[in-house]
Amino acid sequence: MEVYVLPLSLSQRQLWYQEILSPGNIAYNIPIALKLVGNLNRIALENSFREIINRHEILRTTFAVENGEPVQLIHQEREFNLESKTIESSIDKQYDNLKIILETESRQPFNLVKDQLMRVVLYQISTQEHILLINLHHIISDGWSLGIFIQELTQFYSAAVQGSHISLPELPIQYGDYAEWQEPWLQTQTIQQQLAYWEQTLTSPLPVLDLPLDKIRPTSQTFNGAVLRESLPASLTNALETLAKAEGVTFFMVALAVYQVLLFRYSGQDDIVVGSPVANRQRSEIQHLIGCFVNTLSLRSDLSNQPSFRQLLQRISGTCVDAYAHQDVPLEIIIDKLKLKRDPSRSPIFQTLFALQNAPIDEIQLPGITVTPIYLDNGGAKFDLSLMLEPGVEGWIVALEYNTDLFTAETAQQILTHYQQLLIAVVNTPDMDINALPLLTTNERQELLDLGSISEYTKSQTTNLVELFTKIADLYSDNIAVVTSENKLTYQELDQRSNCLAAALQQKGVGMETRVGIFQERSVELIISILAVLKAGGTYVPLDPQYPLERLGFIAQDSGINLLLTVENLLSAISENIAEILVIDKIEFTSNVTVISP
Repeated sequence: MEVYVLPLSLSQRQLWYQEILSPGNIAYNIPIALKLVGNLNRIALENSFREIINRHEILRTTFAVENGEPVQLIHQEREFNLESKTIESSIDKQYDNLKIILETESRQPFNLVKDQLMRVVLYQISTQEHILLINLHHIISDGWSLGIFIQELTQFYSAAVQGSHISLPELPIQYGDYAEWQEPWLQTQTIQQQLAYWEQTLTSPLPVLDLPLDKIRPTSQTFNGAVLRESLPASLTNALETLAKAEGVTFFMVALAVYQVLLFRYSGQDDIVVGSPVANRQRSEIQHLIGCFVNTLSLRSDLSNQPSFRQLLQRISGTCVDAYAHQDVPLEIIIDKLKLKRDPSRSPIFQTLFALQNAPIDEIQLPGITVTPIYLDNGGAKFDLSLMLEPGVEGWIVALEYNTDLFTAETAQQILTHYQQLLIAVVNTPDMDINALPLLTTNERQELLDLGSISEYTKSQTTNLVELFTKIADLYSDNIAVVTSENKLTYQELDQRSNCLAAALQQKGVGMETRVGIFQERSVELIISILAVLKAGGTYVPLDPQYPLERLGFIAQDSGINLLLTVENLLSAISENIAEILVIDKIEFTSNVTVISP
């Protein structure tokens, strides 16, 4: 069988290396499931797939390494048989079970060397009811390609069941031609000028998005994920579109600006980079090609100086317009040009994505069949967070894809809820400072008010911070009390660890009016130390590790501390002559510890 050997496009090369680093990575599976109700002609459906495969070389492509370089192997012919499976009709009544079957199938990894990179399974539930599952690897497809695929499937199938033949316009080029053309095109003056823009925009130091996490970040980036979806009310969508029109911006810009505000409020950072995909199909020759063309823009936004949302919207509008004007440069080229110091635990440049899925997937109409899309979760996550707006049957759907090695489902739901709260807020009060836009739901606000009410504690005669903390720890023992990017503690764990350290301090003679130095950076250990000193009856004296050694010595002498709490990795930064040193890392934390009331 004849095979053509061609180079990879830059997007394909990046995906190839991702597969080498993380074999079997299912984050780049692109599944689509369709429920078909009616008289399905299976032979016509199978032949329609064959027609599409014959039309698009990329669907007959596998990959290999020749002379140390990855290449595309384009097969002249590729056998296709529609795989069929049967599902008991009772399962269809249990929607969750049906989704499990579909999602399990869609999460099967692809072997880029050996496998056909498009899998199709037809599930028969009854003679009148089927589920069609199409799964493509991203290295041969993208979101825009799905629209082309569905459109051609509709055309070929409709013609086949009606006993006619359809002849689509011949494709002027194939994806392999694009891949060959891309490399010399990237050397043109136009691309070099656009690259200069990105070098200036993404000047160091690039911010690293530091969101509060539920879990310790793995040392190497993982791609395990899940998706939550919620529909936006039509009234809210209409109001957002009205706001966009009034401000002379697009709906996308409004939705993006709100997401930027959400990230700002969660992280406290006012310099944020968000990735956003673009179809990258400016040339007419590739408008109707299936393949991986998508590029991702790095939208760097300035949220400093307390702008109102209306002011921020104009800033972000300018950012978007400039980025679109320079969208031809592939992200892979920019990453290489910037020579970034790579952190294996995070994606480079940006760690979160925002997308408006407006690829042209028309309403699917097959003769004699009612078609309903089924949303699937492929079990992967390309970034820490990805927020996507997708067209639904009755309006926009907000989808949040999150890395399950970083966030719990509860936190992801909270993020999604807070995004919708901000959407409502900017419609009602676009001139409010972004710091003040209401983020919490009514229930969350009430919960905080209840937590902050002193009446509950005045009845129990609580008189100091330690007693107040103990009360809170008893009431909310399993709630998270302290979170950093590397660790987290519940109230119960914080209470127990501070008790252990307090007992150790009391054994060292710490009591009423004793001054204890704390030489630590912001960390879980710092919070434990502060609580422990207070529980032991002492007073803590903060010593900043950024201070010069002479200043630290003066503060220690002037405050009269005799004991210093620190951690092992800071021992070399402090003089042993300042005070007796107690290293927290060497404390054995147990739950059976008694602290003597001072």
